[in-house]
Amino acid sequence: MLDDPTRIVFVEFGQLTNEQLLTIDLHHLRALGAGQTPPAGGGYVAAFWLRDGEDPSELYDEVRGWAIGRALPIRRRVTD
Repeated sequence: MLDDPTRIVFVEFGQLTNEQLLTIDLHHLRALGAGQTPPAGGGYVAAFWLRDGEDPSELYDEVRGWAIGRALPIRRRVTD
């Protein structure tokens, strides 16, 4: 499942502290860590896996709400 790129969503965050990086990496045990080259201008791109039957938009909405609630600088969904 995790080898299937269609089951992964990439999310871009702004500049993060080490503590914030750890928070992302421990997200419901769904974050797969860094997934792509860091964006221009700094930041961090994390990969998150999709559950069976879950839509990429649903996952992004969950991650976005979770990040906002923890004051993490979320920027955008990079890929479906």
